[in-house]
Amino acid sequence: MLGNILSDRMMVFIEDGHVFQAFEEVPWKMLTEQRVITLSRESNIRVLTEIGFESVGVPLRPHLEVHQIHTALSLAENGAGVAVLPTYAFTALNGRHIAARPLTSPDFTRQVSIVSARERTASPATAAVSPLLRRIVREMVPEAL
Repeated sequence: MLGNILSDRMMVFIEDGHVFQAFEEVPWKMLTEQRVITLSRESNIRVLTEIGFESVGVPLRPHLEVHQIHTALSLAENGAGVAVLPTYAFTALNGRHIAARPLTSPDFTRQVSIVSARERTASPATAAVSPLLRRIVREMVPEAL
């Protein structure tokens, strides 16, 4: 059984003062002239990034590939490039000097869910933690996105 926590969009995370701050949304095609920071191929987020580039007919040529969202954000914050990450990366910002804009044309979302066995009753711990997890995640990610 699935319990949706939130809908997650792909975003571009940029250093303060980056030209993309002038836009409310950034089309995928505008990333072609940027030094793109992506997660490594082992990440399903990387697959979404590749789909975004392919959908506008542009090959993905990462400037840097990293394993952790925190690393991608640190690199973007310090001007090494723009990081393509999902909305939930906002949870890792913690006062960093980074802005983010939704990626569009196309824009796509994924559902972040809690998965449980359909034929089993949730344990008391699971029943208690699930609503708490939903609330915390929703508080950490901006609703406007």
